Amino acid sequence: MSNIASYNSVKTDNINGHNSVKNSAIKTHCIVCNSAFLKPRAGKLYCSNSCKQFGYNHKELMAVASKPNLGKKDKTIKKFRIEDYARFNEMSADLKRFKDLLKKNEKFQEQQRAINIKAELGIAVNQDYDLSHFLLQLNKDEFYELQSYEWDYQDLKHSEAPNLSLEQWSFFKDLFKKLDEQELFRVICQLSKDFLQQLNLRSPTPGSSYDNLNVKKKYINHCNEIAEGLIRFI
Repeated sequence: MSNIASYNSVKTDNINGHNSVKNSAIKTHCIVCNSAFLKPRAGKLYCSNSCKQFGYNHKELMAVASKPNLGKKDKTIKKFRIEDYARFNEMSADLKRFKDLLKKNEKFQEQQRAINIKAELGIAVNQDYDLSHFLLQLNKDEFYELQSYEWDYQDLKHSEAPNLSLEQWSFFKDLFKKLDEQELFRVICQLSKDFLQQLNLRSPTPGSSYDNLNVKKKYINHCNEIAEGLIRFI
């Protein structure tokens, strides 16, 4: 091999070795909470100030976690049942139906009280008003339907069931692993709109708080696991 060829070979090996070291230094996940970085880069270890503070307070633990192949979570496959998601949507429809029947019955009761007061005062009731009042009265089937819903959803009559995609529902299912379907539904119905609005794949808006960014990052990481086949729906 000529000196020039030998030089070029060594130069190429050095360049490749440099690129290999450079690529291996790029971090894609926070070493504290394992959330995926929105923009991975070399030397980045933490996703937020709170995680950085935790790392500072636990230096020995983080020294182990920051080493290659150490401190990383096993990439186990998570499975979620489509029928559980369908059950969530059924409960959402039941809650909406319960609130509609409850509202109708409450309006009927309100008008009935007004009619009773007018009758006591000897005031005649308008025929059109009387008809609209009659139409508000629950029929027998609606009455029993309302009673059955009251048993399950009375504590949620002031709550709303959000319309969740499969990805969003499975995010909560993974987040609250120990809850059964009824308990999970109740938790989701009582979450704030601000929290739910973070469950999207859009870039964070300027001025977002660290708490909001943490929620968004965890959701994006969840969607990435779906795309990588680490989360499956059966």
